[in-house]
Amino acid sequence: MEFDLNKVTSTGIIIDNYISFSEDYLKLTTIKKLDNVHVTGRLYYSTTREVIFSGTINGIMQLEDYHTGELIDYPFKTDVEEVLASDDFFTEKGKNMQNNLDLKEILWQNIVLEVPIRASKTAEVEIKKGEGWEMKDEFSKKEESGLECFKALLDEGKE
Repeated sequence: MEFDLNKVTSTGIIIDNYISFSEDYLKLTTIKKLDNVHVTGRLYYSTTREVIFSGTINGIMQLEDYHTGELIDYPFKTDVEEVLASDDFFTEKGKNMQNNLDLKEILWQNIVLEVPIRASKTAEVEIKKGEGWEMKDEFSKKEESGLECFKALLDEGKE
């Protein structure tokens, strides 16, 4: 998603595109698939001659369900306001460098921030007991038999 900054007008460049990310982007994340991400916004120069991208990124990423391991769709939407570079960035020792800007990396960084630590289509764990283990409620009033001896010591100290 490259843009020629020489073509930026006073209103900026209006962006309304779809973008997909290859396996190379996904391999170091928990995202399994990310296609047709909708990018809308504007790329413009500020009054201080900084390049600014202001827009919205939304789409659906496929993640692995934390409980079941199956692939689930996780919708996301994020607003982006990025100062990308100043005029000095594109000018080096009096020579005008190529004024192309690739937004794909900036978009990717903002999408990765939207990935949840854990994703599940159900809020509660369905399996609470298995072979050799049992999930217990941390707020249960049930006392453990191994701690009863300490309770007796506490009661003795009250007398």
